[in-house]
Amino acid sequence: MARVAPAGRPIAIFGSCVSRDPFSFLQVTDWPIAPYIARQSFIGIADPPLAFDPMWYKKMKAFEARCIASDLSKTALRILASRKPSVLILDFIDERFDLLQIGDTRVSDTRHMRQPGFRQRYESRWTPIPRLSEETTELWKTGAEIFMKGAADIVGEENIIIHEATWAPALRMPDGSLEPFDEPYLSLIPRHNALLEQYFAHMRALAPKAKTLRVAQHNVLADPEHRWSREPFHYVQEYYVDFMERFRKLMPTMHPAVTTTGG
Repeated sequence: MARVAPAGRPIAIFGSCVSRDPFSFLQVTDWPIAPYIARQSFIGIADPPLAFDPMWYKKMKAFEARCIASDLSKTALRILASRKPSVLILDFIDERFDLLQIGDTRVSDTRHMRQPGFRQRYESRWTPIPRLSEETTELWKTGAEIFMKGAADIVGEENIIIHEATWAPALRMPDGSLEPFDEPYLSLIPRHNALLEQYFAHMRALAPKAKTLRVAQHNVLADPEHRWSREPFHYVQEYYVDFMERFRKLMPTMHPAVTTTGG
């Protein structure tokens, strides 16, 4: 009897486009993505919700509005539980944002969040939390423990894949040459990658049964003509192909699984 994680079962993503794009760009339909939760942090994952008016975000794309609503209402874990995914992919690229503390609640400080209605209601009350500080790293570790306990209850620790995505050190130009990023990315890339390595190490210790997926370093290059924008986490096509090859190799090891005969 061989146990395999079946195609067709939904895959959840809590992270960023670096985990969603391989499925989208390569037109992978074996596993539907449901849900995809982005642009929020483990920091504040279980904080009290903040009141907000959906009309503040009515001009945004539906996906962006959903991400913000989830962060403000603190429903990420409830959304995951309601969708009953078979596997959960995590990445920490969207853990690059600073945060805002408003009363007892922390939210990601994104330009999408700071719409006029939000600013009018909360700007006088918020306190910035800088991402690149030791105190914030400790807050992240505490939030990661809360999130992982909830996620393990939903999908099982062994069904979590930690996508160890980092910022690309350079752009690969159309002629194949490598070009460094300009400031501020030139200075930020090593600092954020060092922080990400701390996150990965903490998560491996926190969830030893979880799987890890890391693309070969020679494929960690940014695409200057990427569909989304010219940034160090918008990669060349080889990154996504490498990711998907490694993902497919991991899937037969996942549980719960459908039982088949033979093998």
